[in-house]
Amino acid sequence: MFVPPAGTFDKNVYSPWTGTDLHQQLRSAGINTVIITGGETDVCVLATMLGAIDWGFRVILVTDALCSSADETHDAMMNVYTNRFGQQVETVTTETLLQSWQGTSRRKASGPSHLVQILLPKETGKGEPIGKDWFDRFLKELTDDFGGATSFLRELGKGLWQSGGGTEKDSIVVVEVMAERLDQSYWQSLRERLERELSQEEIVIRAQEIRRL
Repeated sequence: MFVPPAGTFDKNVYSPWTGTDLHQQLRSAGINTVIITGGETDVCVLATMLGAIDWGFRVILVTDALCSSADETHDAMMNVYTNRFGQQVETVTTETLLQSWQGTSRRKASGPSHLVQILLPKETGKGEPIGKDWFDRFLKELTDDFGGATSFLRELGKGLWQSGGGTEKDSIVVVEVMAERLDQSYWQSLRERLERELSQEEIVIRAQEIRRL
């Protein structure tokens, strides 16, 4: 075995959630994220992903670590994962996953720190309010990855937005994290995911180098 010591779990059907207590074992261990690799993309991976969503886990699919015996169905399912399940599933590459692993390069790298700001709307592009639960889950995700995250409400100045010939006052939620290293692929993947989840044409994520005084 070329992996660190880890627990193993045998299953008798496609889904590891059917007739098992896997979800209880994971919850008891304080695990809230399921990272899926392996095969097959259109069979066991699909069953594992759907069950994890149903049980309320955060689901991450590692796109270049999935396989299938048929290229056609693999490609079709990757399109389904990325688009149809874009709000429930995160898709990343192996490189991005390893770089963003808690306690690794983003938090421990030497060099200048950066303040990263994520500007989020209070409503989706469909006009639906974004609930507190969604923001709480997002902050928890960033806290797990970076060791902390803060958010605050910022009201935009009048006249910045025009609608129907007039001007409107709007507000955004600003989420901030401290990053020791800027991983462009991570932030691009996160931005694209947020744009899909919130039905936005563009989500702004910006960073500035911190000069300690």
